Amino acid sequence: MKKLLAILSALAVLLTLTACGSPPPADELRAIAEPLIEASHEVNAIFFGEGLPAITRDSQFAADNHLYFMDEGGNYDYITEDCPYQHTDQIKAAAEAVYSADYLTSIYETMFVGLADENAGILYARYLDTERGLMKSNIIKPLFNKTRIYDYDSMTVIKPSNARFVNLEFDTHLEGESEILRVRLTLVNENGAWRLDSPTY
Repeated sequence: MKKLLAILSALAVLLTLTACGSPPPADELRAIAEPLIEASHEVNAIFFGEGLPAITRDSQFAADNHLYFMDEGGNYDYITEDCPYQHTDQIKAAAEAVYSADYLTSIYETMFVGLADENAGILYARYLDTERGLMKSNIIKPLFNKTRIYDYDSMTVIKPSNARFVNLEFDTHLEGESEILRVRLTLVNENGAWRLDSPTY
């Protein structure tokens, strides 16, 4: 029993030291951060930008296929058939390849479930799975319409940072604009895979 307790204690110490260890070197962090940030632009657009392309209610395609029959003035439109995302699970898979589980928890609620707030009233989910296909809310307005561009050469590692989470800062600007904004991002290591733990838009 004492031997088992000693082994468990040693493992606990080892895990603590690992968690508090030094972060990866800067060049390795850049190699981790750059593809995650670039991939995040598509996810950001799906969640907070224009969203996935939808079939307009006044289109000939909608009329020919009776898409909105008996649903005039509805709050949701069908996603186009050529869109690579045809189910909310596909959107979630793309998001989870980029962002941390903690970051996505609250976003999923607003994107796929909706909320009822005393002050704001009913906040509709942005996307819904239906028997006929994926639909997008037509009443939710985009939060932004420009991509934030990151200068990866300007990256610096900010304290606190360790082997499990890292704070980084970058010079950034919005697409088509010249004003520079210094942005801090956090990366977290989830089961051996690094993910963004903060928004990049």
